[in-house]
Amino acid sequence: MEHLLELKDISFHYQKNEPVLDGVKLALRPKQFLGILGPNGGGKSTLLKIIVGLLKPAKGDIYFYNKKIKHFKDFPRHKLSYVPQGDVLESPLPLRIVDIVNFGQPLVKNPNHPPMSADEALHIVGLKKHKEAPIHSISGGERQRTLLAKALMGRPELMVLDEPTKGLDAKGQEQLFDLIETIREENQTAIILVDHHITQVINRSDELLCIDKGSHWVV
Repeated sequence: MEHLLELKDISFHYQKNEPVLDGVKLALRPKQFLGILGPNGGGKSTLLKIIVGLLKPAKGDIYFYNKKIKHFKDFPRHKLSYVPQGDVLESPLPLRIVDIVNFGQPLVKNPNHPPMSADEALHIVGLKKHKEAPIHSISGGERQRTLLAKALMGRPELMVLDEPTKGLDAKGQEQLFDLIETIREENQTAIILVDHHITQVINRSDELLCIDKGSHWVV
């Protein structure tokens, strides 16, 4: 089977002689759920930023569908979405759920890959009836669902999530993982997810990548 994403010997450091990542290798199939585990400061969020093109590796190569990414412009923006850690939707503006979701509209429209409507994305995450609700009035779980809806707008083939259950109680965590699994199955979306809720990540993932600074292993 053709791999959606491959990383070959990815290394990165913020300071010279202090590697954050060292020779990371992984291969992701379409629709695969890859969980990433590791301690704080172990390089998990750094790896996600490299995958979506926000950081450039010091060494190593990135491939999407066997095409080597040589420059930032080569990243297939219409095929991936990223929900970063700490995106808590704080804004002094009177924004509604639907306004936030519409921010996910692709900047460049592809006629062969039309984006979702906001209503369609909100229906998937169960918030269509609440789309007019102000962001400041909704719960933490609803905020995370709003961010997932925003990430769905471009119909991504890969969704990269950095601690999406942060701040949620046990029930909220379970519900959000269920929703991510539904998105994966119904939209044929591969998932790369970092989260500190180890049991959930282990139970939901097809494969695990464990990272601790210079060390990494796949199980």
